[in-house]
Formats: sequence, C-alpha cells, structure tokens
Amino acid sequence: MGEAEDRIAREIESARRDLDHDLRALEQKTAHETDWRVQFHRHPLILSIGIAIAGWLLVKLIRP
Repeated sequence: MGEAEDRIAREIESARRDLDHDLRALEQKTAHETDWRVQFHRHPLILSIGIAIAGWLLVKLIRP
C-alpha cells in the first residue's frame, strides 16, 4: 500500500472508533433517560397521578 492508502485506512479506523464511542454514549444516555426511576424523581406528582388513574381504571374494569 502507498502512503495515501495508509492514511485513508487510519482515517477510516479513527472514524470507526469515534462512531463506536458516540454510539455507546447514546446508548447510555437513552438507558438513563428511559429509566422509570429517573422519570419518577423528575416528575413525581405527574407519575403519581398517572399511577392513581391507572389503578382506578383497573378497579373499574374488574368491578363493573
């Protein structure tokens, strides 16, 4: 291989490492943001109301 091909191969490998790093960071952020505990700590009142409504609907469906 010539010098140009080596440089291109190094740039491609560097881009792959960067993409892999970005993908892992995105996976971690997504996992954190979709964790129900994180959402509960951010919005406890809204989630509590939602749970209460869901419980009420469940009771209404079971006992007509």
